[in-house]
Amino acid sequence: MRVHPGDRVDGRYLVYEQTDENWGVCGWRAHDQVLGRDVLLTTFHPQDPRAASLVEAARAASRVTDHRFVRVLDAQVDSPTGFLVREWVGGRSLADVLSAGPLPEDYAADICRDVAEALTAAHDVGLEHLCVDPTSVFITDDGAVRVRGLGTAAVLRGVHAGPSGAARDDTVGIGRILYAALTARSATEGPSPLPTVPRVDDTVPAPRQVRAGVSPLLDAITVRALGSGRSRRYPPYRHPREVAQALARVSKDRVRPPEMATIQAGHDTGVVDPAPVPPPRPARPALDRLPQEQATARPEVPLLLPGTPADGPRRDRRWLRAATIAAAVVIGIGGVLLGIELISTNRVPDLDPQSSPTAGQDVPDATTAAPEPDLPATLQVVDAQEFDPYGDGQENSSRTGLAIDGDTTTTWPTQTYFDPLEVQKPGVGLLLDLGRPAEVGAVDLVLPAATSDVEVRLGPDDPAALPPTQEGFDLLGRAEDVGETVTVSGEPRSTRFVLVWFTRLPPGAEGWRGGISEAVVRG
Repeated sequence: MRVHPGDRVDGRYLVYEQTDENWGVCGWRAHDQVLGRDVLLTTFHPQDPRAASLVEAARAASRVTDHRFVRVLDAQVDSPTGFLVREWVGGRSLADVLSAGPLPEDYAADICRDVAEALTAAHDVGLEHLCVDPTSVFITDDGAVRVRGLGTAAVLRGVHAGPSGAARDDTVGIGRILYAALTARSATEGPSPLPTVPRVDDTVPAPRQVRAGVSPLLDAITVRALGSGRSRRYPPYRHPREVAQALARVSKDRVRPPEMATIQAGHDTGVVDPAPVPPPRPARPALDRLPQEQATARPEVPLLLPGTPADGPRRDRRWLRAATIAAAVVIGIGGVLLGIELISTNRVPDLDPQSSPTAGQDVPDATTAAPEPDLPATLQVVDAQEFDPYGDGQENSSRTGLAIDGDTTTTWPTQTYFDPLEVQKPGVGLLLDLGRPAEVGAVDLVLPAATSDVEVRLGPDDPAALPPTQEGFDLLGRAEDVGETVTVSGEPRSTRFVLVWFTRLPPGAEGWRGGISEAVVRG
């Protein structure tokens, strides 16, 4: 029997309007005249070969008590019209919501966490969905998340668990929902209310490749849930529970400051690593005098000590640096005393007896003696900023000062990349500001890990025309496969801005990540 608006089904469900028609069944908004409430009525032909399985799946789904599933209230097949009755859920499907664009990351994570927890509850009682996607997730008028089609959608579509198992199939479904929520694109080929993302080498691109600024953590969770080729470094999630646990950690990490955690819909903003934000560093002193200026010089202590093993413990470097400082102080005091002695006697010590003047020869004035060659001066760095022209510009900006604080035990880190940096963008860097132009010929770096490729580039003469990318900076020098300490040098040139540019980051347990523990600019 064909149902029309105004008909009564089973003597109690008054049909209002049709809501959808898919997979050979019709959805209706109806009113239960017995209980006085609106319901979602799904009707089908009683001779449909799927009818018995559909009713059985609906009754089995009613055993799941998780409130995030749309509840099944009734199911019949032996009447003029077979039907399912479910509670009426106001609101819109997630697919409709995403037609306006991607969601804020926090909201996307919350929605998918609800879906993952609901599916975990279903699997705990031996049931699976197998067809979860943005069309089966509803956002109610009060913002709640509801999942429709548990058990029944798979019967209607003729879907069965794949060789990896039902739990893995539902995990992939959660990954598709998270992918869609972050990018407003469908990761599934075939009919979809959302645009399908183009594949790269027959692989679904990571969300960060589709939408700039996606959190590295959410990007990794999505990739692992989908189990695409991009997750080859990390094992795919096998169960919805694993996704729920991972997304719970995202919620826990929301103690980050608002400027790092808040994302507006339709804007591309990254999320930095959830490390504690260091206290503001004290105001830095005025710029050190340049070598050519007349001033009383104080001993300069090199940050990078010759002979320090690249892979030695940090405490060894600190001990050596302390010893060097002490030696420099002693030498400085001795030099002052020697200078006083020279002034008082108005003579230059005879350091070479063979060249001492004979009688009748003039003793050269001390002021005309040839000066000793100047050592490369250390230049004061007054500020440091992340430089990420090909990304979201969010490379832990709150921690850039740790690269110039004089402490090698603190580090400015890059973001964690879940693929090698070089396959995602040309590089990422740290821009050092000297406060005013100075002659720059070398940069000493202390790095937190080995196997980085790094370049040092110098800005233009006009600081008002700072280039938008690294290509506009002149190359001073580069170093490949460098360890914990490295000096990059070249032909000196006057500049105010120095760019330390990474073109390859070292791999680690969680992904590819680099950084700078200390940067010292020299003349």
